[in-house]
Amino acid sequence: MIKNRKDYMRNVYALHWNEKRIKYGFINYDRSLISELTKIKRDGKVLEVAIGDGEPYAKELLSRGYDIYGIDIAPRLIKQVRESLPGIKASVGDAENLEFPDNTFDITYCFRSTWYFRDVFKAIDEMIRVTKQGGVGNI
Repeated sequence: MIKNRKDYMRNVYALHWNEKRIKYGFINYDRSLISELTKIKRDGKVLEVAIGDGEPYAKELLSRGYDIYGIDIAPRLIKQVRESLPGIKASVGDAENLEFPDNTFDITYCFRSTWYFRDVFKAIDEMIRVTKQGGVGNI
């Protein structure tokens, strides 16, 4: 039985994420987001919140030489990232309680996922907290 939204995301949605992501594809919208991130900061330490399977954003940034970290609430998806994209430092984590020190990342972003967060304002506060002053954040 699913008790709350986080349990649903961790245990049910994660089973279907890959088919959803494949359905989205890598469209011009995605290319534009990556273009905006990379023209502002050409290198650095990056955190993707709600990384899913690592496609397409983290995979693309990794191929461009960024130091990529990713968190997701679903252990199944983190396992998949670790297997398919071993250059990404992926871990199970909660967007509302990021387990990173203040001012850790040059870029922090979360695309196509904030509507799943129980407390989106807390998640945004956390993303701001872990991003360096002068860093880049996109939600």
